[in-house]
Amino acid sequence: MQTKKCKICNEIKSLDQFGKHPTSKYGCRPECTTCRNQESRRKPYVPRDPEKRKSDNHKYIEKPNAKLLHRARSMKRRAYKKNQFIEDVDPRVVYQMHGGMCGICEEFVTEDDFHVDHRIPLAKGGMHGYVNVQPAHPSCNLQKKDKIICLS
Repeated sequence: MQTKKCKICNEIKSLDQFGKHPTSKYGCRPECTTCRNQESRRKPYVPRDPEKRKSDNHKYIEKPNAKLLHRARSMKRRAYKKNQFIEDVDPRVVYQMHGGMCGICEEFVTEDDFHVDHRIPLAKGGMHGYVNVQPAHPSCNLQKKDKIICLS
C-alpha cells in the first residue's frame, strides 16, 4: 500500500484517502479529502440578493468592475501603439481625483458609468498618465472624439 503526505495537515495517509487528479505525479491530489472539504467550507458567504450584500451583517468581497478594467487595458494598449508615456491609470482613482465631475461638461458623473477621457488624445500625441486623464460622460467623450477640449 502506497502512502502520501497531505499538503495541508502534514499527515501521512494511504493514496485512497486522496482525490483523483489526472495530471499529478501519483494520480491524486496534494491534499487529503478531509482537508479539501474543510478548505471549501472556508469560502465567505456571498448572497445573491443585492440588498443583502449591502447589509452590515453579511460578509461581501468587493470585486473590481470588469468594465473599468477592460477600458484601462485598452487605453494602455493604444498608448503602447503610439509609443507614448504609459502609467498604470486606475479609473476609480481618476474618478476620486476629480470629485466625480465630468471634465468636458463639468456635471456630475455616476461612478459605475463613465469614461476615462484623455485631455490631449493619444492620437494627437497625448500621454497615458494621471496628468492627462479626466472622467467624462460616455456621450461627452464620444462627441469629443480626438479633439483637444479641456475646461478644467
